[in-house]
Amino acid sequence: MGGSNQPSARRGVSVIEAVIALALGAFVFLGATMLACAGARQWHNTQARAEGRNNLEVAAARIAAEAREALRIDADRSGLDYLTVVMPRAGADGEYLLPLADGIVITYYLSNESGAFTARGDVLWRMVDGRPDADWALRGEAPVVRLSDGGLQIVTSAENPHEVRLILHAASASGQFAAQQELQTAITLRNAALVHARSLQERPPPALD
Repeated sequence: MGGSNQPSARRGVSVIEAVIALALGAFVFLGATMLACAGARQWHNTQARAEGRNNLEVAAARIAAEAREALRIDADRSGLDYLTVVMPRAGADGEYLLPLADGIVITYYLSNESGAFTARGDVLWRMVDGRPDADWALRGEAPVVRLSDGGLQIVTSAENPHEVRLILHAASASGQFAAQQELQTAITLRNAALVHARSLQERPPPALD
């Protein structure tokens, strides 16, 4: 018997179909790439903002933890970008001694990693009785808190000498994204208010005519 002369049902892929398939593949790849890039941008933006916010909150909390216990703000040794407070005198156990009296003097300021008071920088430092406290400002050789250069502003008022307002700015970056953020907080010097109230109570009454 002779062989069949029927044409085969199978055929190759045409040029047009191949081009369409390649175009669809490129489109899918491009869409996936755009989604991945958008996700990466969002992640870096979130990371930058979170890092800056964390620095602001840690800086405010570290200053407030001590400053709120102060007896008074030392106006002669405070400025627009540094704060000096006089702490109560404390015993060997760290407890404040009564009656409350002047103890150590603490200054909060920004500097570089050296801690020099006259140096410009973004590292939060404190100075105790005129000596930079590296154990407080650094963890090893790395700063505990970084703000912006010039990111510490101090606002005091003669009408309310027992309160200080901090205006903090922090710059942070992740990838190609940078974030600049601000935090404002008020600190009430509780012991200062207490001493003032006691002084009013102990003030002798005016003499009667």
